[in-house]
Amino acid sequence: MQQGIGSNDTSLILQFVGEGLSCLFPGDIGKQIEHELIKGNKTLQSTFLLSPHNGSKTSNSNEFLEAVSAQQIVISAGRFRPQIFPSTKLQTYCQNNKLPLLNTLKIGTITILQHYKKIEVKTFFPQKTKNVSFAEQPYR
Repeated sequence: MQQGIGSNDTSLILQFVGEGLSCLFPGDIGKQIEHELIKGNKTLQSTFLLSPHNGSKTSNSNEFLEAVSAQQIVISAGRFRPQIFPSTKLQTYCQNNKLPLLNTLKIGTITILQHYKKIEVKTFFPQKTKNVSFAEQPYR
């Protein structure tokens, strides 16, 4: 492992790209790896972003979030340490950019479905979910 690189920064990074739908799964990478991905001219733009490191303050730099340009951000967080995940900074970024933030702690399991050109988001607790259908929105 390179000096200065933590074990979280060796996370597997996956991007699913389909017709009209893309999802980025960056694992637990921190800001340094986010910067390297941007610098490496990787195409990061995705419809959905699974927020790095559960939405922590050690990840999710504004530069990275802007490069991904997601239409929705998903936070995979459990009941432990809800005051930490997602970070206040990420919540503020999403509010300021009118970007939906879906948190598994609040809405349970999240399933993303694509039916031709329609993208649908289903959650375990649908009564707690607002504005998560892409039926009338442009998609990439």
